[in-house]
Amino acid sequence: MKAYLPSLVSLIIPTKNNVALLRQCIDSILSKTTYPNYEILVVDNGSDQPETLDYLKTLTINPQIRVIRDNYAFNY
Repeated sequence: MKAYLPSLVSLIIPTKNNVALLRQCIDSILSKTTYPNYEILVVDNGSDQPETLDYLKTLTINPQIRVIRDNYAFNY
């Protein structure tokens, strides 16, 4: 019998240089989400603060998280 895997859910988080808020958001999702099939897409809109860039690099270790660089004007 084939195992059932729920549909993939993509959580899209736009960000620019607000590492504290981004960290809180990511930590909350990772610690509280029970849905088994999700990905987190962080859309980085030109962050240039070293602390933010360092944090974005650490996120790529997790296979459920992708950081996508977007160099257009920031707009939610």
